[in-house]
Amino acid sequence: MLSRVPATPIVVGGAVRWTGHAGTASGTVSVRRGTPLTGMNADELHEALRDAYEVSLPAFEPPGRFERRDGYDLLCAPSVPVAELNGVWPNDEAATLAAIDEVRRELVDAGSPFALQLRAGSTDAFRDELERRGLRETHRNDGMLVRRRELVEPRRTDAEVEVEVVTDDATLEIFVRTAAAGFGSSLEHNAAQFTPRLRRLPGESVILVRAAGEPVSTAACLVRGDAVGIFGVATPPQVRGRGYGSLATWRACAIGFEAGARFAYLQSSALGNPVYRGLGFRTVETYSWWELPEPRS
Repeated sequence: MLSRVPATPIVVGGAVRWTGHAGTASGTVSVRRGTPLTGMNADELHEALRDAYEVSLPAFEPPGRFERRDGYDLLCAPSVPVAELNGVWPNDEAATLAAIDEVRRELVDAGSPFALQLRAGSTDAFRDELERRGLRETHRNDGMLVRRRELVEPRRTDAEVEVEVVTDDATLEIFVRTAAAGFGSSLEHNAAQFTPRLRRLPGESVILVRAAGEPVSTAACLVRGDAVGIFGVATPPQVRGRGYGSLATWRACAIGFEAGARFAYLQSSALGNPVYRGLGFRTVETYSWWELPEPRS
């Protein structure tokens, strides 16, 4: 069962403490600097990611789809038209190639972009065939993991900070605006993804960090089985470098570990990688996205 998390923390001189949390006196998680990951692998991360997207995409507005098909997974979320949420995740290269043209038409007809998310173990022959069909690698992200005992508590921030678990739609709107500013993406797309329905999913927590009363960072987590996925970590450019994103991520991990998760995972851009490494995350997978080039005007 997901333990109950208080909506309002107690703030003490820049350090954040929670009270009334089941199972602990202060609501904090005991953490220490750990050793590199052992016994964890990319397959565990990828299966947890598939599970998280399968339950999360239908909570978008309008609902998206995650379908496990023969040889590949299909993602379709036209309301959030980014490569990470639309396209194909291959599980079998031959089956993916056999279906790719039909799937591309299906997604275009649905109003979604088309992309393939490849894992590090994809063969050179598969990549060569994608290039022959006109697709090109556009970007990469690291797949990262941390276990409970390896999670590192972030440094103190330079301001009085509150870390709030969002429990109402009005605060969720503030979360959406802050995330949009942090991602540099549209308010509409963020509102379509971080919906009241998503917030109410079993195991989902949406986190808002405030400094001196102003919203400065966001994160969300989804606890499923023995894994907690970390999503939506965003800090507006004007307040970066002050530890707010680390604090949001750490709290998201702590919620998962308090609920019984064995490990936390996320996908990280190059910008976020140092933040997550500082919390104890280690890279176990590399994802690359392949898309058709934009037509020249």
